[in-house]
Amino acid sequence: MEKLTTRQTQLAELEILKEFDRICQERGFIYSLYAGTLLGAVRHKGFIPWDEDVDVLMPRPDYEKFRAGVLSGEIKFNGGYTLADDREKGAEHPFLKILDKRFLVKSALTEKFDTNLWIDIFPADGYPQDEKKCTKINKKAKFLNRVMFFSRLTNFSGYKGLGKLKTKLFCVYAKMYGINRVVKNANKLYKEYEFGKCQSCGFKMSGVKDLGNIFSSAAFSNMIQMEFEGISFPVMADLERYLKGVYGDYMQLPPEDKRGAHDISVYRI
Repeated sequence: MEKLTTRQTQLAELEILKEFDRICQERGFIYSLYAGTLLGAVRHKGFIPWDEDVDVLMPRPDYEKFRAGVLSGEIKFNGGYTLADDREKGAEHPFLKILDKRFLVKSALTEKFDTNLWIDIFPADGYPQDEKKCTKINKKAKFLNRVMFFSRLTNFSGYKGLGKLKTKLFCVYAKMYGINRVVKNANKLYKEYEFGKCQSCGFKMSGVKDLGNIFSSAAFSNMIQMEFEGISFPVMADLERYLKGVYGDYMQLPPEDKRGAHDISVYRI
């Protein structure tokens, strides 16, 4: 197998994003570049140089239409792409992924080839106006994210966030809690407040503990186009509030020791 460089990985992910964008344009689905992909578009007009990730965000109604269309066969991908569903039996993530079966991915945290190259598709759901209720939602989501992470961790030397003993203990707890329970509870969390009936929205499983991930639902009513790797993609109008809320001074490059990627190795089959 041929190991890809970071740049080759980024370009392979860009091809998946272009296919997703084609479908959304043809079907009239709304979506926005999101998280580090949105930050990369604003700050670098493309990928963050050290990042190997593509994230997009869809309002819940469009997210469900996209999911249903692909699963029914009404929407078909061009190329070797498949959809990893967020609610099928054995689902490993509470959000959609488009996978490219031509590539295998090995994680430094598991030391296993356990997935294909992907882009993440996140749903935007409603948030209440009460900040205390919003904080409570985000705390639940942060817990579920931690469980999801530690339930997969097997290479303890590759993780430096906690002491070795605490890491092993939390991994045992996370595996007992189970990824199925994480997915089930995340989907319950999504449904607590309906998109379209709330003035605010956001991706609840973003893992952000404060309120930085929450923005106006109206942002999806006034989309703008932004360059990403020489191609125009849609982004939400409320991007300034979101980027400041999550990244602070987002135009400032982080110190070199904080420029961490996703610790993955990608191979062409």
